[in-house]
Amino acid sequence: MLNSADVLVYTAVFGGYDVVREPLEPGRYLLITDGRAPWGWEEQKEAKPHQPRRLARYWKIIGMPTITPYTVWVDGNVQLTVEPRQLVQKWLVETKADIALFKHPGHDCIYQEAKQCWKKMKDHKRVIDEQMNRYRNKNFPQHFGLGETTVLARRNTPAVKRFNELWWNEIRKGSVRDQLSFDYVRWIFGTGIKVHFIDGGYKWRRREHGFLRCWNHGG
Repeated sequence: MLNSADVLVYTAVFGGYDVVREPLEPGRYLLITDGRAPWGWEEQKEAKPHQPRRLARYWKIIGMPTITPYTVWVDGNVQLTVEPRQLVQKWLVETKADIALFKHPGHDCIYQEAKQCWKKMKDHKRVIDEQMNRYRNKNFPQHFGLGETTVLARRNTPAVKRFNELWWNEIRKGSVRDQLSFDYVRWIFGTGIKVHFIDGGYKWRRREHGFLRCWNHGG
């Protein structure tokens, strides 16, 4: 079993978008925010941004801390119900993966996800369409698989750093919806990185999992 010091759980919340709860289990937790961190979280203060969603994605991806061998990103509305090292042991160490995240419970294709995003007005349709057209022109296939980045466990390695850089570059020039670019970058990497998908099954559609407790955004 890993040591607790090997794993850092972190998140970024700006403009009060989520209410971050106190940790339920021992471990190291870091909150990057323009607000205040609750008990149990280390606080990294950042100024209130003009684009809070995009800045949160920055910290999620390219700003991944490198002070521990493993990190676990959780969206601000998610609590771990197990020790962080237990999650990393199960999802990364035992699977020998570099990155672990949930498989999307609804579909397996970013092109389908793109349609849902602009229908639900999660980003501008023009931005999303331009990004998907660029991927089609690169021959990125349909139904390649779709990850859901609510929880993201990663090793601190050069390969993961490079993955994060390419992923952030896609967001920087495209949609802020990071699920629209994760699997494209995974496709580019091929066998250069191992991604483990957790199948949460039907329960994960309802945001139920033995390792996690999920709240509505905004509290």
